[in-house]
Amino acid sequence: MKTFPWKEFLQTHPIFGTLRDDKRIDALLKDDVSSERFCAKDEVIVRQGEVGDSVFLIGAGAAEATLELGEGQPIPLSVMRKGDLFGEMALLDDEKRSATVVAKEACTVLEIRGREFEQLMAEYPEIESRLLVTISRRLRNTGEQILGLHLTNVDEKLRLFNLKLDTEQRLVEASLRAAQVMFDQTKLRTDEVITSAELSRDRLNKSVGLVSAFATVILLILGAFGFKQVWDVRQMARDAAADAKTSKDNVEASNKAIAQIEGNRAKVVNAVTEVNELMTAVKDIKAPLVDIVRGHFVDNVQHGKMPDAKRDYLKLISLGGPGELETAVDTLEPELLSDYPPKLSPNPNPSILALLDDLAKDSANATDKSTPVKIYRLQIGYSILTDQNKPARARLYTTLAGYLESHPTAKLQPSGIFSSLLEKVQRQDADKAAELKALRDLTTRP
Repeated sequence: MKTFPWKEFLQTHPIFGTLRDDKRIDALLKDDVSSERFCAKDEVIVRQGEVGDSVFLIGAGAAEATLELGEGQPIPLSVMRKGDLFGEMALLDDEKRSATVVAKEACTVLEIRGREFEQLMAEYPEIESRLLVTISRRLRNTGEQILGLHLTNVDEKLRLFNLKLDTEQRLVEASLRAAQVMFDQTKLRTDEVITSAELSRDRLNKSVGLVSAFATVILLILGAFGFKQVWDVRQMARDAAADAKTSKDNVEASNKAIAQIEGNRAKVVNAVTEVNELMTAVKDIKAPLVDIVRGHFVDNVQHGKMPDAKRDYLKLISLGGPGELETAVDTLEPELLSDYPPKLSPNPNPSILALLDDLAKDSANATDKSTPVKIYRLQIGYSILTDQNKPARARLYTTLAGYLESHPTAKLQPSGIFSSLLEKVQRQDADKAAELKALRDLTTRP
């Protein structure tokens, strides 16, 4: 049983007010669809890590969202008041609750079942679009708070950024889906209106033709049947004129529908604009984080902390994209191919091998076609220096040769690092020097 005037509240709500359908609002307020909750001050409404997809609407009072990171104090994210929604993140990304929400003061909330809320967004794409705009603004404020935090544990800060970035990405995808649904509906309605307009136009043309034909027939009837029969013909002519008026009304209705479609198109344009703004916000948040992770990766490589470097590389690719692959290669090359024996490890280092394998797998997404050649040269060169088994190296040679055959312009410019290494190896191991020289000739432009 609900005691709060939710119906009037939803009718004027900036998001739910788009329903404009009392029956749909009544359906949303049914006890098997939504329930009313009274929360005392400091009562936990949802807890981070819990499973749940219901959405909460604050009718009165206020609540605070906080993020719990390990042993430290919870990090305040935002204070939500009357009219604010929360809990929608778990619904949109189908994950556990991403934050804890506690009643900051006594409050009344409406809990809406997740499945019904998803159905509502499917029926009314504008609701999802407006919801995403609200969430985007909240996330931008949260991002500014996160950037201002002085966390002693860098991993905590990275984890916090990753959470926000994942959320932004989910929102962009959801907003694109909403825009696509709106576009599909608009296109369907446009096709219907165009078909209706064409039918109305045909009917109007036929009606005009009938009226003209009747006018001709009248003359014949006057001479053949007399005045009484003419009266019947006049009645038929009036019916034809009424039919023509109906067709004209249909055309006017079609014009109104077309105007409505133009309005819907404008809404689609606005939705796309919101998506672009979300993407810009994601880029703005990612930029400082990418710089942090890149710096960690370089430091860990230079200090020989390859397991940490491998983890940093995976984060770097997920945040910065394929372009960071070239950064990783340029960082590793002077460290792996500058000394003999290799200063990081004279023997094959499993972490280095795993990292090189990751680079090779990601090379398919490289923007620069010469980057895969650098990676293969790095793998083979490290294999030669650390005496790895030749069969595995032979497979790398075969892959490299196949790539160069299909990308003949991908060969590299002469490398000072590789030439310096070759000179050092020549003084200590002629066989390795010969293989390194063959590798150089294979991968370098004449």
